[in-house]
Amino acid sequence: MQEQLALGQKYLSEADYKQAVVAFSKVIEVEEKNVEANRLIAGAYSALDKPEEAAYAMLQVLFQWERTREDVEAMKEYLLRMGDYQQVSVLAQMAYAQTGDEDFLPVLFAAKGRQKDFDGIGRLIEDVEIVNGMKDKYMEILIQDYYDNQDMDSMKELAKVLEEKESCEGMTLALNLLAVYEERGRRALPACWKPTTGMRRISRS
Repeated sequence: MQEQLALGQKYLSEADYKQAVVAFSKVIEVEEKNVEANRLIAGAYSALDKPEEAAYAMLQVLFQWERTREDVEAMKEYLLRMGDYQQVSVLAQMAYAQTGDEDFLPVLFAAKGRQKDFDGIGRLIEDVEIVNGMKDKYMEILIQDYYDNQDMDSMKELAKVLEEKESCEGMTLALNLLAVYEERGRRALPACWKPTTGMRRISRS
C-alpha cells in the first residue's frame, strides 16, 4: 500500500491527476478508511474539477479522528463548488453531524435555501438556536441569495417560516425587504439592501 501511495504522490507532483486517482483508488480498495489515501484522492478529484467525488472522499477523512482543520476547510470548498444542492445538503449534514463543526451550517442553510426546502430551513433554525444562536448570520446568507436572484416568491416562503419562529433579525430583514418590494417595486430594492458581513435593518422610508 505504501508503494501505491508513493506512486500516487508522484503522479500528483507531476499533475497527472487521473493516474493519481487510479493509484490512490487501489489503496482505498484494500483499506477503505485509509486517511491519507482518501485525503490525497480528494485533492486529485478536486484538481480534475470533480468536487462531488472530492467531497465523498474527504467525508471518509472526516469520519476519522486524524482529521485536521485543513480537511474541514477542504470539505467546505468542495461542497461550495458542487452544483447538486440536494447532495450538498446531505453531505454537509453528514459532515456537521460527524464533526460538530459549525462552519458547515452556513453551507447547509445555503443548500436548503437553493433547494427551497423551507421545512428543512425551519428545522435548522431550531437546531441552530440550540447550538449557538447564530440564526441571524445564516439567515442573511439565504436572504442575500434570494435577493441576488430577485426571487421574491422564495423570500415570501422564507418569511412565513421565520414568522413561525421566535422573532429574530433575519425575520425583520426578510419582512422589510418584502414590504419595500410590495410598496415600491423591484427597482427600489437596491437602495435598501447591499451585501454586508453583518445583519442590518432595511430602511422603508
